[in-house]
Amino acid sequence: MRRLLATLLLATLPCTACIWDRDTLKEEAERGGKLDTVKSITGWFNRYPPLYYEMRLERVSAALAADPKALELYDDAGVACDRLGRHDEAIRWMDKKKALIDTLPADQTKTARHRHLANLGSFLGNRWATRPADQRKADPADLNAAIKSIEEAIQLDPDAHFGREKYQLQLFQWLAAGFNDKAKEGDKKLWNFLAIGPGEAAQAGGPGEAKFREMEKGIAGLIQLGSVWENVDVFAALGAVLNGAGANTPSLLASLRVEELKKSGRTTLYPVPERVNAETGINAGDFKSATSWYFKTRLASQKRNLAWLVYQKERFAKGEHPDTHPDFWKAWQEPAFPALPEDE
Repeated sequence: MRRLLATLLLATLPCTACIWDRDTLKEEAERGGKLDTVKSITGWFNRYPPLYYEMRLERVSAALAADPKALELYDDAGVACDRLGRHDEAIRWMDKKKALIDTLPADQTKTARHRHLANLGSFLGNRWATRPADQRKADPADLNAAIKSIEEAIQLDPDAHFGREKYQLQLFQWLAAGFNDKAKEGDKKLWNFLAIGPGEAAQAGGPGEAKFREMEKGIAGLIQLGSVWENVDVFAALGAVLNGAGANTPSLLASLRVEELKKSGRTTLYPVPERVNAETGINAGDFKSATSWYFKTRLASQKRNLAWLVYQKERFAKGEHPDTHPDFWKAWQEPAFPALPEDE
């Protein structure tokens, strides 16, 4: 059982999101852009084990060998490698896709170019983020290249991923700014990558309220459809957004997730970590029932995800995969999500 849980953790990465492959498109189509923030915080969403991506990579590699012009398969191959921690290989797949794109008419490749840039930026960001801290501090080249790539992707399609790429870009830019840290103590930029300080609230009915809702939706999307499930900086920013929107209980849940990550050894990726203050100002002692609910739901989430892994493992052993077997998920029964706590 422990080994199965470990495979789930191996399928997560600490930095980026906004990747494009067939799973991204499927999830977005099913959700219609309406992501459940609380499920994002508690981990109640689909994540896949390494074998899922290994089987996909084997299949699409063979398909590309037979038909090198299948543009969308380069994304599948690149994302599979990135999810497996093979970032150099993921980037090489994007180089191959770029070489093919350059042979095609520009008016026929806007979508392919956008996905190439978005994926390349994410892969570069993940390669930088997964290096040891001393290597990250010594060489921000991948991070700077990731920023350039995501900026170009946004220029091609500002609304892709329901606008989530701009939050990925803000995270990258915040991390890069840390290499020339000129912020003064107390500066909101040292609280989170959205620069939302303590006590900063959206006015009900004002233009800021819609902005806070957009930020909440965008960050929840980064968590569910990307690879930031174990990223302290992202959950700290989400907690600040929810606090500013007056959603005290969800803000507390995000804070509890930050503390959970810290206890597991995760830290901010900011180059000067001692300067970052990720607190939201929410006191868990004032929300005892919600705090209790969070820990119970985290356990339920882990149980659900473990069952999700076992279900896949049994079918992988038969040679089945969701890409090739339409009925792969037919027997899966989604457990009921725990009833939400009320505000206290």
